Amino acid sequence: MATTSFGQGIAVTPLQLAAGFAAIANGGIWHQPHVLARATSEEGRLLYAWEPTAAKSRRVIREETAREVGLMLESVVDGDGGTGKNARIAGVRVAGKTGTAQKARLDGRGYSSERIASFVGFAPADEPALVTLVMVDNPRKATYGGTVAAPIFREVMQRALDQVGLRPRLAPPSRMGVWPAVLPLEQESDEVDLPEGSLPSFVGMSLRRALAQANAFGFPVEFEGSGFVVEQLPLAGSSLSDPSIALQLRLEPSA
Repeated sequence: MATTSFGQGIAVTPLQLAAGFAAIANGGIWHQPHVLARATSEEGRLLYAWEPTAAKSRRVIREETAREVGLMLESVVDGDGGTGKNARIAGVRVAGKTGTAQKARLDGRGYSSERIASFVGFAPADEPALVTLVMVDNPRKATYGGTVAAPIFREVMQRALDQVGLRPRLAPPSRMGVWPAVLPLEQESDEVDLPEGSLPSFVGMSLRRALAQANAFGFPVEFEGSGFVVEQLPLAGSSLSDPSIALQLRLEPSA
């Protein structure tokens, strides 16, 4: 029982492990994994498109439990003593777990000296979009997941977030300057009004929504922090006389 609590003696496939973490990221809802998202004919006609259905999804843990576990997984990466510090991505909250598994002997008599180093996680942790699992079979030098697999996870996740437009480009500290203290908002704004010739407010938005809105308006953007926007420069209502000036946003986790 003691070893089972941390996974010793339990075997799962990589897909099962990734699907389990996706359930945590989805607030406790498990979705049946799939490989093919869509298929089209040579003429471009849609032949198949995967869509989640009730038959392919079910709640496996309570939403509150998923939230608590998600925070624990964040501490693995961002905590002072976390084993997943090599998975940190600047400006993005990452939740994940290291793994260092013994490989069972083929004859069934205990374990061999070989290991499987792994790291699995999701990001952005505040608004999960992607789950990534990295497994290294029998690494030659270092054997721990935090040392071997976590750096690979970081590189893969960074590129994936870049592809979907969810990784911020951090502003140099000298340009961001000193920001005044601002209380975090409890809810993000639902929409942005763009008065003609003036800058809208992004305060209260999540990182994902702020990126999407800024991209829709064609604003060059620089970010600092993660979570929700608590301050912006130039201020809302400022004139857009120089469209080349970058919009600078400071984000903080919600209280």
